[in-house]
Amino acid sequence: MFFVCIAILAAGCLENEFVRERQVATYQDVYEGESENWKAKFVQNVTEFTLPADDEILYDVDGEIILTYKGNLSELSSVQVIEYSYVRNSGGGGGTEANPHERVYGGKFSYGGSMIDRSEAFNVIVSLDGKKETIEVKKIG
Repeated sequence: MFFVCIAILAAGCLENEFVRERQVATYQDVYEGESENWKAKFVQNVTEFTLPADDEILYDVDGEIILTYKGNLSELSSVQVIEYSYVRNSGGGGGTEANPHERVYGGKFSYGGSMIDRSEAFNVIVSLDGKKETIEVKKIG
């Protein structure tokens, strides 16, 4: 029993040591853009860290994309489906909404790994019943 207690205490100390040695940096990238009918905002919150046993930088990323329709909501009354998508070097995402009747659309995302995209600009594509509109979003700040 004594040896079990010592082993548990040692493991707890090693866990605390591991957490202290991890180096962490956090930052936020905000991208905005506008097209004829849409405003787009893309926010990514990044946590950058290295593990004590490895010099490789790893990333934990979460955020959201927000699309705002600039026109009159009555213009969306005949639309059956709205789709949006984006593609970046580190991946992509998107969503679909049936029978859209709101001004704001979007969603949250998260991923982790050894690569992050901090490019200055990329495209978001919004499609209303197949009619596509491209929004170039650029990093601000």
